[in-house]
Order: sequence, then structure tokens, then C-alpha cells
Amino acid sequence: EVISEKEEKLVNVLQRLELGRGTAKTLVYMLVKKTARGKDIERGTDLRQPEVSVGTNELRELGILSKRDIPRKDKGRPLHLYALNKSVSEVKDFFIKRTQEKIKKTERDLELLKTLIEDGENE
Repeated sequence: EVISEKEEKLVNVLQRLELGRGTAKTLVYMLVKKTARGKDIERGTDLRQPEVSVGTNELRELGILSKRDIPRKDKGRPLHLYALNKSVSEVKDFFIKRTQEKIKKTERDLELLKTLIEDGENE
């Protein structure tokens, strides 16, 4: 599986919004697939297992993904099945809101910077 040009652009935008590349690629893959095993994400994103693990953990912390362990018939580690917890629209809204909040905080910090520097000049 090769990700499309549009999906690659989305990965790049998500990176600029402060998601790591592995997390961004994992998210874009999951937006398309909705559910997937860890191995599927590795193959579909061309990421290594540790990168997928970091990405899925970060997305779980954000409440975007959930994980279910499926025991194997033989011995060994269970399979991890990941599922999207939010609709594509909810994921979009989440990142818009998060980014708008960061912009507001940055604007407040800039105003404070101006005030503090101007106060320093008047002393």
C-alpha cells in the first residue's frame, strides 16, 4: 500500500501542527482504515514497529484511538487491534480547536512580551 499524494499532504500538515511524523502517518492510515492491527499499520505506513508504537500510544492519549489485545491461539504476545474512537469530522475538529487554542496562547504571550519590554523601556 502506498499513501496517496493527498494523504502525504495531510501527514505534512499534521507534522506542522506538532505531531511527530510516525504519529501523523499512523493517524492518516487510521482515518482511512478505521481499524487495523499493529502489523497492518507498519506495512501500510512503511514505519517500523517502535514508530507505530509511539504513534498509536500518542493517539490513544489524545483519545483518538483505542486498543484491544487479541490473544493468540499459540503462545506469544497478543495481537494489538486499534480502532478509531472518533469520526473523521471529529478528528478534524479536534485539531482545529487544539491549534486555535495554541494560536490564542501565542497571541497572549506576544502581548505580554510587548508590555514587559515597553515597561522596561519606561523605567
